[in-house]
Amino acid sequence: MKTLTIAILSVEYQDWIAQFKEGRNKDGIRFGQYLWCTYNLDTLFPNRDAGTDGFNTENASKAFTIILNQLQKQL
Repeated sequence: MKTLTIAILSVEYQDWIAQFKEGRNKDGIRFGQYLWCTYNLDTLFPNRDAGTDGFNTENASKAFTIILNQLQKQL
């Protein structure tokens, strides 16, 4: 599985917003959910919590901010 970096997250977010705005994609997937399925976020969020790990966040910008903040803590 791919590793997520701040640079990759930024590109993924820009692409998502351009295509799907703040909502879900054509398959009904949320932005945070997409990231969790595409990248290994288990090490970034060792104690998964639907309220704080971005997976269930409906708003793409909020999910981006949650995951970005966690990535920045890893630096």
